[in-house]
Amino acid sequence: MQNLCGVSGGCAGSRSRLLVQKLMVLSLSAFLVSCTPLRIQSRSPEADADWSTDGRTTRRDRVATDSPVSLPIEQAWIYNASAGFGSGSPLIVSDRVFVGTRKGEVHVIELATGDKVGIEEFGSSIEGVPAVVGRMLFVPNAWGKNALIAYDLFEGARLWVHRGVPIEASVLPVRDVVIVGDVEGNVISLDRETGTIQWVFEFERIATILSGPTALGEDRIVVANELGEVVCLAVEDGTEVWARNLDEPVQESIATDQRHVYVPTTRGSFYALDAVTGETVWEYRLPNDEIRLTGAAVSSRVAVFGGSDGVLRALNLNDGTVIWTFQTDGTFAAPPAISGELVFVGSMDRGFFAVSLHDGSVQWSTTLRGRIKSAPAVRNGFVIVMSEPKYVYAFANVAAIAGL
Repeated sequence: MQNLCGVSGGCAGSRSRLLVQKLMVLSLSAFLVSCTPLRIQSRSPEADADWSTDGRTTRRDRVATDSPVSLPIEQAWIYNASAGFGSGSPLIVSDRVFVGTRKGEVHVIELATGDKVGIEEFGSSIEGVPAVVGRMLFVPNAWGKNALIAYDLFEGARLWVHRGVPIEASVLPVRDVVIVGDVEGNVISLDRETGTIQWVFEFERIATILSGPTALGEDRIVVANELGEVVCLAVEDGTEVWARNLDEPVQESIATDQRHVYVPTTRGSFYALDAVTGETVWEYRLPNDEIRLTGAAVSSRVAVFGGSDGVLRALNLNDGTVIWTFQTDGTFAAPPAISGELVFVGSMDRGFFAVSLHDGSVQWSTTLRGRIKSAPAVRNGFVIVMSEPKYVYAFANVAAIAGL
């Protein structure tokens, strides 16, 4: 019995060791898969209709310029990104979707199918929206010292890292630089190829920048901090062109049509400032100064934005008068997007809507799995939207899906 027990114990020990070895191999395989560099070997040529930065263009206007989405639409796919998202939009560059998460990862997804192209870890948390320029991906980090990372998508390798104060706002690519604003109120311009700092602008008072810089053409940018200080800076050297203090916190992105700069606040006010002088052209103010307004989608004639009161508003760009409103049972926490005559917007009560740009009437709606705190993006007939706690949805015309 003693020998048999010993043999039996030895066999059990061998099986245990074998099991451990198998688990180690599986763990190593999973590790290697997770650490495989994100590399895109081929891609369609870039186009003006790409959403390569938050809000599609450096103007942050959130208006799709390719063929408008036509109703009816239905869910084409859903993707599990394993973590939540910031308030900005996903990126859609040619046939790929780029999504940054609060887990510090960037997921790249096939637009047509929802299949995973690859994942790369960049830090602890991505709050602002990355930007894609050519083969380069620029990723801001909201935690840690690696504040901004430049990544070569073709080679699958980091090109440079800007070590500094965390960045929670979206990245602005303009000319041959990328411009960011950090949580201590510094606006920084870095050479796109090398990461070398070109200039730094400091607000007089330390305040977090949550509103990603916005371009006024190729020569100027506009950026605001949480104290409501808005400045226009020269791209070349960061010199101040004009400055305004609205005395109301600005936490959402600023949009522009190059005539006006459209600034939402967390105190129920929405400003149209002259892009050349910074003077107020018109101001829309709600009676309740506790309502937080989202960033706007700006078409040729209207600015559309939501509020924490659950109202989506369309204002006339010339004078700020209300054209229409759309009321939900929830609240709006992120900007909408415009495609043709439709406005797409998500709410905190899980509703996702397409409303008429003409009169705000509901044309289509659905309910997602979680709250919608991020802006949608539109490209190639697909509407991409993210919801809590970790899902990326694609919606498209029924006939278009059938033809895939």
